[in-house]
Amino acid sequence: MKVKIYLLFFIGLLALNLPALGQKTVVVVEPDAGLNIGALNAAIAAAELGGTAGNTIFELKRNGLYLLNGDISHIGYTLHIRGQAGAGSKPILQPAVDINGASERQFSISGNLILEHVYLQGRDELGAINVQPIRVSKDSLTIIIDDCVLDYSGQSFVRTSSSRNKIFIKNSILRNCINPADPANGRIIDSRGNPNDTLWISNCTTYNNSATQLRSDGGATLFANYDHNTVYQSSFGHLFALDYIYKARVTNNIFYNFLYRGDNTSHSQFFSCDSILSTSLGYNDAGRNFDLSNNNWFVQKEIGDIMDQYGIDTLFRFRPWDTGVPKDTVWYRYALRKNWFASDSLLALHLPGDPPDIIGFIKNGQVDTTNLFREELTFKNPPPLNLEYWKFYTEHNGALAGTNPPNPYANEDPLVLGEVQTGAFDFSYNANSRSATAADGGKPLGATRWVPYTPVGVNDVKLNLNRVKTFPNPFENHVTFYIDAKQSSKMTIQIFDLLGKELHSEKGFVNQGNNEILVNLYKLSHPGLFLYKIQFESSNGLKSTSSGKILRNSDR
Repeated sequence: MKVKIYLLFFIGLLALNLPALGQKTVVVVEPDAGLNIGALNAAIAAAELGGTAGNTIFELKRNGLYLLNGDISHIGYTLHIRGQAGAGSKPILQPAVDINGASERQFSISGNLILEHVYLQGRDELGAINVQPIRVSKDSLTIIIDDCVLDYSGQSFVRTSSSRNKIFIKNSILRNCINPADPANGRIIDSRGNPNDTLWISNCTTYNNSATQLRSDGGATLFANYDHNTVYQSSFGHLFALDYIYKARVTNNIFYNFLYRGDNTSHSQFFSCDSILSTSLGYNDAGRNFDLSNNNWFVQKEIGDIMDQYGIDTLFRFRPWDTGVPKDTVWYRYALRKNWFASDSLLALHLPGDPPDIIGFIKNGQVDTTNLFREELTFKNPPPLNLEYWKFYTEHNGALAGTNPPNPYANEDPLVLGEVQTGAFDFSYNANSRSATAADGGKPLGATRWVPYTPVGVNDVKLNLNRVKTFPNPFENHVTFYIDAKQSSKMTIQIFDLLGKELHSEKGFVNQGNNEILVNLYKLSHPGLFLYKIQFESSNGLKSTSSGKILRNSDR
């Protein structure tokens, strides 16, 4: 029932705030060509001049590049931009640079905005990263971002300087929102303390973002929905802050390598919440509720090992019996966050004080905490762990201003400006996990674009006459199979991904005794773990199979 209520709420908001799509005219905008840029800016300006911009859908072509010669600033109408349906990559909206080498964000809006099936590239023509692609400057607007990619921002993806807005991000990929030298910047939605009507992120995949998902920063929010998202390698030192949100639904999500930094001298829980003392919006603590059910939160041990090895050695906590003015200290570095909510045992490690307010809401029955758990998963093709950056962060205790940190970004191919066609990151995970059936209705947690799968191994048959070793392993482009063959045999070497899909096959022959077979795997599209199977057949018909794993540790 609660799902239907939220759905009706969402549909009602759209009906109240946006014109009927059937009244709109579609204008196809050709991509920029050669030195001519600003085709989309020009199309919007022409429609505004003719008084038709609010009744137009500006449609962009697949595989097209649209360089924006200045931000798109519209006032008082609903600007609707979408990519065409069909095959190919989403059209790219990229900031162009002026004669001084400077660029602007893509959108500075004072009217409703709908973006569908487009790629917002935050790096300009010269590679500089803009602060935020979307800045909202007028009250009571509706922003809808559906099936888009938002890539690169130095501060946030959507930033408001106004109040009572409704922001919906759905079915999208949100990545690389981080300022490497100031990782407190890196927010999906940042309302900067302004009161909100609705903050909504659903069915999205977000990774390599350094700070918060929803930042209200003291601004009262009527409703927040964060549902069926896959979050990976994000929010190094920030909680999931419910702040002054009146009603929140944070459900059916996978938070993997999320909230790295634990510190037992503070309330280092997953969710935090503040009491609403007063608000002009007319609501208070008594009417608040939070559905926080069905979430998996897991942080890999490698992250904790770095904190333990490289964290500063001046942190300490107090022994539980040491009350009053505590003196009996226990020295330590860091511990991974493990608490969904602050507990009495955690509070005992800190100076006496009031517990975080969310504990009171739980005791009052205003929080649904059903099915919160931790589970390690096997993703099909996740981004590499940015451990070098995390080590640098830890060594500097998060104070990175004026430093030159390692690269924290994630790209399948840094030379590709938009979507890659092969080797894309894939957050499908193992079907034998609890997460695969832990969402509402027994469905999988996380963004629905990722389908739980069964990892397929290549099993050895009982008869294995030959000994096989590989070197190097991990490898880059070539791997040598060292085969000690019991008999001279025909041979077939096959390479598979973890789903059992054959990626490479070649035939050959081995002589009795030691053999070295060099295999060129340069064309494998991405690094990661692969399986090999070698089938042997001797002249007398005797067959045997050897199998194992090989790891490719880098791109070309």
